[in-house]
Amino acid sequence: MKNLYLLLATAILASACTFTPQENSLKGDFHPPLVLQHWNTEYYKTKDSSKNCDISSGSNGISVILNSENMVIKSNRRIVAGGSLNVSVAGKRFETYEEYFPDNLTHDLLDSLTKGDKVYIEWTEFSGPKGSGRIHFQNIVQLDDFKSHLQDCMIFVK
Repeated sequence: MKNLYLLLATAILASACTFTPQENSLKGDFHPPLVLQHWNTEYYKTKDSSKNCDISSGSNGISVILNSENMVIKSNRRIVAGGSLNVSVAGKRFETYEEYFPDNLTHDLLDSLTKGDKVYIEWTEFSGPKGSGRIHFQNIVQLDDFKSHLQDCMIFVK
């Protein structure tokens, strides 16, 4: 019986790991199950010395990436062909079928993220061969510290 509990605990912990291909390596992250995620900010410079800032809600969330010239909002989950990403915040709903939100939605989505208290994120994708049903992945992220991260990023990229 103890082996069953150990096996179950190991399976839960293993399912919380994600691996992302990097240039010449593989980045592994651990996302503990049943833990509320907070916004995380990463500051970095590219080879051409431009400053960039990435505000991420973590696994199965979204990221806002800023630099002095542009801004993009993207999915932290790979969107497969036929899949979609829906983000609902501050009474508005935004949808994309690509990894990145289209430029015409980015500023309105960012404005909504600064006004909302929670962001509801949902991916849908086919669950098998053509004609089969769709599966849904959902995540809810608090926005209580998002504005301060955004302000810090805007100062950094100037």
